[in-house]
Amino acid sequence: MSSTFNTLLKGFLRSTMFDAFVGNYRTTMANLNLLENAEDAFYWFYHVPVRTFFNTYFKLTVKGEENVPAKGPIVFTPNHSSFLDPIVVSASATFHQIHWIGKFEHFVEDPIVKSIFSMWSAIPIQRGKSDTAALNKAIDHLKAGHDIGIFPEGTRSLDGHIGKLHNGAAKLAITTGATIIPI
Repeated sequence: MSSTFNTLLKGFLRSTMFDAFVGNYRTTMANLNLLENAEDAFYWFYHVPVRTFFNTYFKLTVKGEENVPAKGPIVFTPNHSSFLDPIVVSASATFHQIHWIGKFEHFVEDPIVKSIFSMWSAIPIQRGKSDTAALNKAIDHLKAGHDIGIFPEGTRSLDGHIGKLHNGAAKLAITTGATIIPI
């Protein structure tokens, strides 16, 4: 039943216009040299209501925010225990627009997630191998003064325990001089 529902849901989502709209919107904005402005607007359009929602309903509190530099480049390195982690961390990071590194499969298998990740300027990474193209794209973001979010374990923890850490976050910080903020 669950796999049938998932198949039907993915089929429905692929048949919606949302993904096509986002693709066309990004192409148009890029042709007008406005893509970065459009991505910024989308990010902050989502950021304020999401932060307000979490503050109102979950009493979101941030400890140690005074240790986060006001400007980037910053590499945010949270533990990953929920699919909501990028949303919650982004909502918690006042005045920081975080470009997340996410697994490649999200960009090809989940149309809605793909569209949202695309609007966030998220960076797809192929797990299980050294994806230098993804790391180079993250380095470009950091060198431009943008912030990156990366889960050092490379995957979600299903039991809450910290798994083996990969060295991607350290490579990014060493290469660019970015500050690492563990969360």
